[in-house]
Amino acid sequence: MINSLKVSFSEDRRLRARIDPPLQALASYLEQDIQFSAEGAEQILTACANVLRTGDEWEGSGNAFTVTSGTTSVRIECDYATGPGSSCVLTREDFVTAVQAWLDAIYRRMSEKYAQSLEG
Repeated sequence: MINSLKVSFSEDRRLRARIDPPLQALASYLEQDIQFSAEGAEQILTACANVLRTGDEWEGSGNAFTVTSGTTSVRIECDYATGPGSSCVLTREDFVTAVQAWLDAIYRRMSEKYAQSLEG
């Protein structure tokens, strides 16, 4: 299911994520909690790696979501809404893949901005 994740930039150059149900909470988490923070994405990837290394669960809260990571799965829950699309569970590997894809898009945009600054 993670294969349906699409990370792109809107016309106004905002980073956007789209994914098929039932993983809409993942797309919202990327947009609302990680946003355009490479540092934040890297911290989450490090936390997930530490879960594998130590076997300890990790929980992190951001602007709108709480993420709980175990060694095999990750749960994303919206802190202010309930109902369809407000939470999801996915494998730890799929979560890491999604955060890495988001981070890669952040770095691509940063590179574009840097190249534009050299031109102008």
